[in-house]
Amino acid sequence: MAIIEWVIWAIACVFLLSFFLAALYQHDPGIRSHHMRYCLLLALGLLVTAITPISKFHLLWWVPVTFFLNLLLSNIILSLRLKRGLQNLEKRQLESKTVLIKDSEWSMIDGEPCRMTSFNTLGSLIDENGKVHAMDKTTPYASITMECKKLGENVTGYITHKMDFQHLWAAFKERKVREDEEVVIIWTRKHYKYKLTRFLSPFMPKLWVMVCPKGAYDSMVGSNYKPELSGKARWEAMKPIIQWKPEVME
Repeated sequence: MAIIEWVIWAIACVFLLSFFLAALYQHDPGIRSHHMRYCLLLALGLLVTAITPISKFHLLWWVPVTFFLNLLLSNIILSLRLKRGLQNLEKRQLESKTVLIKDSEWSMIDGEPCRMTSFNTLGSLIDENGKVHAMDKTTPYASITMECKKLGENVTGYITHKMDFQHLWAAFKERKVREDEEVVIIWTRKHYKYKLTRFLSPFMPKLWVMVCPKGAYDSMVGSNYKPELSGKARWEAMKPIIQWKPEVME
């Protein structure tokens, strides 16, 4: 009987090791945290059954129960974060000078570069397979805070197109933005490759997302910013390091 108990204990160790390795190679921080919490719960059961007289047969129910307990904990944590995030967004929206939701509102800055200062997902995420999971069918994928020459600072914009969200996610969540970089976006529906596409613009992506050297935005919108830079040197100071541009755009 003791041998069977240790076999069960060893199998539970295999579960622990598999989830620990999965966490190490996981790029998504949410899934990585989920796996690590499960590892901690499994480790607790393994430790208790290893150093106390408690039967290792209890691992037969502890392993599956902790899996669903971890799912419950993940949902609770996600709900709390979302609630806190929405509260912060409401506060930022009250402080914001301008809010852009509809295309008619975004069109005020059509074709103009804007510097992003924050990217906030509204319960939406992209999993390790690249699939977008939206909070629901009515909530925007994300909100962003930015500054534009025409509208000033602290402008709030809501992201409602899946591809625009994917490109922002790629910049902020996957690649990440370094301290010596900044994200500049251009919202436009005037620069599609084909004229017919403009009639379908409500269903088309509209964001050109660029990760640029810090100060690039100031060079783009202000000719007096670093006037000593001109020609190729000025272009080098503001050209994108990496960019995401919808294929339908010029």
